[in-house]
Parts: sequence; structure tokens; C-alpha cells
Amino acid sequence: MRSLKEPFCFVATCLTMLLARAGAAQTVTYVLPSSAYRTGANSAEYHTDVRLLNQGTSAATVTATFYDQVTATAYPASPFQLGARSQVAFDNILQSLFGKALGEGAYGPIRFDSTGPILVAANVNNVNACGAGAVSGQWLPGIAVSQALNAGVIGQLAVSANTASGYRTNLVVMNPGSASAMVTAKVRQGGGTLLSTGTIGPLPANGFSQVALDSGTFPGVPGTTDTNLWLEFSSDQPVLAYATMINNASGDPFAVVASSSAPAGGYILPSSAYRTGANSAEYHTDVRLLNQGTSTAAVTATFYDQVTATAYSASPFQIAAGSQVAFDNILQSLFGKALGQGAYGPIRFDSTGPILVAANVTNVNACGAGAVSGQWLPGIAVSQALRAGVIGQLAVSANALSGYRTNLVVTNPGSASATVTVKVRQGGGTLLSTGTIGPLPANGFSQVALDSGTFTGVAGTTDTNLWLEFSSDQPVLAYATMINNASGDPFAVVA
Repeated sequence: MRSLKEPFCFVATCLTMLLARAGAAQTVTYVLPSSAYRTGANSAEYHTDVRLLNQGTSAATVTATFYDQVTATAYPASPFQLGARSQVAFDNILQSLFGKALGEGAYGPIRFDSTGPILVAANVNNVNACGAGAVSGQWLPGIAVSQALNAGVIGQLAVSANTASGYRTNLVVMNPGSASAMVTAKVRQGGGTLLSTGTIGPLPANGFSQVALDSGTFPGVPGTTDTNLWLEFSSDQPVLAYATMINNASGDPFAVVASSSAPAGGYILPSSAYRTGANSAEYHTDVRLLNQGTSTAAVTATFYDQVTATAYSASPFQIAAGSQVAFDNILQSLFGKALGQGAYGPIRFDSTGPILVAANVTNVNACGAGAVSGQWLPGIAVSQALRAGVIGQLAVSANALSGYRTNLVVTNPGSASATVTVKVRQGGGTLLSTGTIGPLPANGFSQVALDSGTFTGVAGTTDTNLWLEFSSDQPVLAYATMINNASGDPFAVVA
């Protein structure tokens, strides 16, 4: 998230900008908006695994505080040091760092105060997915307090009147400041029609609220079935906000983080798919495009199919001001692809107005039982492409039936060919492997398994605390997909 005075950027890019600006001695504060160590429906057990990456050349001292919503108590952990150019891992952080027990049902935000700039990221998982010990969850970034918002939007929301199908949505708001905050949220249908207005707060300093979108807080939403909702919020103090979209059949969530304004121009959805996979998987990509402007935006979408090496342009379409358009299974609905073609690759959206682009890439036959499990993937403005960056929170496993595997995806949104050098490092910073991707042509795309031949030395490794840094001779967009080997459930970590 960002202050309203800054140019638009997605969370990971914002953090990269902060890293570039911050001095070694500067204290920086980040908030992980939510965490959990508790049980849930259908024998669920929720854990939160956190990674803290210090890209700097000096060690940073970190003080972490957990704000437990069950006991209304703040639990500070003993300060610890994070070495230069290293990543520390806290699996099930509420137990491993804060000493909580499962029976306490702890949940809430975590605040990290650091003497140097760091990247904070987490995955919030059900470690008993499908009731069979598989792992299913969502990526959740830690957000610099300086990026809190007085106003913003969250697109791509949904509710269902049937608790056994569709999605339910929880809105999470956290106040990272010292003054009490009052938040007004307006829930809108895709076309912009106001469905409900609700108030959250007052939230005290470091206060937290998790509200179901179809609860009494938002009258008019309960009993509704709609997969094309969005909301806008305003607050008298800067706050951090996101929404968790939970599939009612599988219980699998993905998190959609609040944004403020977006630029006009080009956006890249780094990946999309309409194809089959292992264990009867069937992958779809559902896209939402939200026009935050006051004028109609004309959009041209182009799909770069990696199977046929062909660019497919859809007929231009318009998005009315203050409205969100939905493309479920976009490779079929907008580009006319068939499942048997196995299509996958990036999609470029060129717009005459400011739009937000977001998607969920899902397996619609999760657990082999028709449930839905997947990941949120933001569309990224071409102007936010990077010549250098990092991706933390990576993992590989030598056992294909357990742990995680990681795919690195790089897209070149420019007109000149791009060659990318990638260095894979262990948590402590030790170089594990160096690989080259490219040359990637204009709008070129590459998806590489981290334990493939591209990165010699990674294959056969089991490690849940890896990170990578990359450099490129042209600006590129990059992210990694972490796929649980048992459940097949992924989450995406953006560079």
C-alpha cells in the first residue's frame, strides 16, 4: 500500500522503492495484517509461516509484537538480529516466536519494527486441507506503515448465499497509527451500484477488525450471490486493508490487498492458464478489471500463448467509469481457447484510463473433488517493471510428494529483447545457483522450475528458506509460484 502522495505501485514494488530510499540507520515499521494459529471448520488447522529478508549490507535489529485478538493483549517478542543479505524463517510464528498454543486460538496482526529496511512476507495456511494433512493457503505481504491509506479500493470480491458453494469474503482493516481510526466502507456491484455502506471502528492504536462482507456490518449483502463485487473505503487515519476470498467448498483462501489510484497505460497479468494438470487438475484464470476513473476506459487485451507462440488480440471493449468487469475463465470467455489446447501465458491490457487488474489462477478440481483452490495474482503496470529485484519466501523439496516446489515466471513487457540473470540463495545468503533466462523477445515469457537444469545445484535440495535476486538488461516483471506438493495448492510471491 502507499500514501496518496506517491505514484501507484503494487506492494512488492513499493517495498523495493522503500529499500532503495531508506538509510541503514533508519527505523522502519512493517505490519503483517493478519496471522493465525487456531482450528477451524472441517478439521482445519491454521498456521502462519513468516520470512524476513534483509537486503542491506548491515545487520538489522527487529522487534516483533503480536496483537492477539482473542485476549486483547499485545505480546512483544525478544528483539533479534537479521544478518545482512539474509532471510530468517519463522514457521508457525505464533508458536515459534510468541509461544502460543493451538488451544488458545490466537489470531491477529504482527508489527515488525526494524533498524533497517527489510521485506516481510507470510503464507497463512490450513495444514489439514481436504481433511487429509495437505497444505492450502494464501500469500500475505507485510506492508510498510508509511504505505497506509486514508482511502482506497479492493476489487475482485464475492459472496454466496449458499455456504456450500461459491465464495465468502472477509474484510480485514488494521490501524498502524497512534490515533483512533474510523473507517467507512462502501460495497458496490460490478456496475458501480451501491449495495451497502458500513462503518468499522473506532480502531485504537494497532487495532484490528475482521468483518465478513455478508455480516450485519453491511446490510443488504447477506443472502446475495455475486462474484463481481468491489469496495471503496475512507478513513480519518491511515489504515492497512485487505480482503480474504474463501472458497466455500474447499476452504481455500486468497488475499486481495487494497490499492489507491492506478495509472493509465499498459498492464501485464504475468500468467494465465486454461489447461489440465496432474491429479485431474483443471486450471482456470478469472480476471477482474476495475475502472477507478471518472471517464469510460477503452481496453485492448492481448494473450501471448506459450503453447502456440502466438499473440491473440481480443476485440477492444469499454469499462464504464466506477465499474468492474468480470471475465471468468478469461482464456475461454475472452480469447475463445478450448481446454484441450492447454493454453497458458501472460495477458497484456492496454487502457486509455486508470484500471486495476487482478486475477485468481485456480484449480477448479482441487482434491480431485470439484473444489476450487488457487492464488491471487495482480496485474502490474508496465511502468513498474524492474531491472533488478528480489523474491523471498521460496522453497524446494527433493520429495515430490511433500514440501513445496517453486516456479519462477519472468515476462518482458518492453519492445527490446531482455536477458535475465538469477541468483538463488539460501536463507543465510550463501549462493546456491546462478542461472540465465532469455533472451526474452518483446512480450516474451518464461516459466522455469527452480529445481530444473536452469539452476544447477538446486535439484535434489530440500529447503524452505530460499530467496533469489535477479538483474536484467531490460525492465521485466517477475514472480514465483510456490506449489505445495501434497495438495497442489499454489501461492504467488511478486518481485
